[in-house]
Amino acid sequence: MWAFLTSKLGVYVVCGAAITAFLSWTHYEMYETGRRYERSAMLNRSVIILRERIKTDAAVSAMDDAGLCAALGGGMSDAGVCE
Repeated sequence: MWAFLTSKLGVYVVCGAAITAFLSWTHYEMYETGRRYERSAMLNRSVIILRERIKTDAAVSAMDDAGLCAALGGGMSDAGVCE
C-alpha cells in the first residue's frame, strides 16, 4: 500500500482526492454563505414591509368615515353613505 502511495500514480490520486475534497468544501461554504445572505435580505425586506404596514394601519385607523371614503375615491352622501 505504501509503495502505491509513493508512486507517481499514487501521488496523483492523493492530490486529486485532496483537491476534490477542498473544492467540495469551498462549494458548500459558498452555498451556505449565499443562503445566509438571502435569508438575511428576506428578513430585512419583511421588516421594512411590516413597518410600512404598521404606518398604513395607523393612518387608516385614525381616519373618520368621510376621510376613509375620500381615501378610497368616493364621496359621502347626505345620508352618510359612501358612494
